[in-house]
Order: sequence, then C-alpha cells, then structure tokens
Amino acid sequence: MKKNKELHLFILWEKSRHKEKEILEDIGSNFEIIRTFNIHWSEELFAENLSRLYGKKLLKTHRKSELCGTGDFLLVMVYDHDPIYREGVNAKTASYKRIYREMTGGGHLIHGSDNLDEVEDSLIFLLHKNSKEFLKTYKTPWNGKHININQEIIGAPCWQDEKELISFIEKLPETTLKKVQDTHLIIAKDVAKICRFLNASKRMFFMKRNLYRVPLSGEDKFIYIRKPLDA
Repeated sequence: MKKNKELHLFILWEKSRHKEKEILEDIGSNFEIIRTFNIHWSEELFAENLSRLYGKKLLKTHRKSELCGTGDFLLVMVYDHDPIYREGVNAKTASYKRIYREMTGGGHLIHGSDNLDEVEDSLIFLLHKNSKEFLKTYKTPWNGKHININQEIIGAPCWQDEKELISFIEKLPETTLKKVQDTHLIIAKDVAKICRFLNASKRMFFMKRNLYRVPLSGEDKFIYIRKPLDA
C-alpha cells in the first residue's frame, strides 16, 4: 500500500550552518525539499521566540540561544514520501536529525519535526501560515535558493491591532471564538498552546477566571481562554 507523503521540517540554527551545504545535499537525497527559508529574528527577542516555539521556560531558551547562536537560521520544509512512525514520532526525521547533529559536533544545533502536529504549530510560529496556506503558496519545485524572511515569531513583540489578532484566532484549528461583553472568549482543548500562539500571559492579580493579557500595539487586550468543559 502506497503511503501518503507528509510535510516535515528541519531547522539549522546559526552555529550549524558551516555544514549547511552537506546537510542540504543529504536532506535532498532522502526527502523532497519544498522550500528553504533564511529567517532573521532580532537578538533581543531571540530567546523569547524560542520559548514560545518550544513551549519551554525562558531561562532554558536563553541557554539554548547561547549554544545555537542568535544569527540567521535556516528552515528547510520537506516532503517525507515514506514516513515511518514509532510511538508517535516520525522515525525517519528523528534518525536524520541525529545524523545532522553528529555532523555539526553534537548538541542540539539541528531541529527536526517529530509529527504533523508539531509541523503545523511550527509553520504558524515561523511563517505565520498553516499547512494549507503554505502548500497553496509554494506549489512549484524548489529552485535551490533561500527565501529571506525578516520577521519575529507570530505575535512578537505584540500584535499590530485587534483585527490582526482576531483574524489569526479565527483560522486556528479546533478553536471557537465568541464575542462576550466587551471582549472575546476562546474555547480550545489546549489552553497552553493557545497562549503560546497568542503570546498571552496570565496575571496573578486577575480576579476573573481564565482571563489572559494579549499584547497589542499601543495597548493590551484581555481575553478569556477556556477549555470546552469550562465554557
């Protein structure tokens, strides 16, 4: 039975890029490269961007940014035409991630996607697109050149306005948006993930349950975020 091809990704952080040519050649031999993106984040927001991308505490991502570098990094989007899964992880991408890490001297200078959910989340964070939008945009074969992207992770350091924020929320999967009084209510199974997407934070002094602060340009917006059973 023929398997369906899957969308996956690799990231070469700055301090791994001295091996970029070798790694790209190997990726091209084992996967179909769709596009490559040279992404620039500001040094000031690099650790914070990593924290939201990985869902880890800021202190840990400060250390990771020091180890991996805060310069331009390379996002490689690929098709895996023969995905093999073990315990929910794509064994093929995991195996090549280990190989590329060894090629760059060990450590965690290379990132590779484990599953389709991670790919979906990473696309939203890094390119501000979901997988359907990405595949609709990039239909032609890769020409071997990098696309330069000079933008922070989505919603960083803040959203431009409420219109941009609401438009983004409306296209998130498995998420319901409702208007309540003078603000909005988001209903989603994974509240922590929604907070990462929106750059939302909980404040201890908030008296109202499930109320979060989302940074907008000029002022903050306060939004309710709840799981379905809480709504």
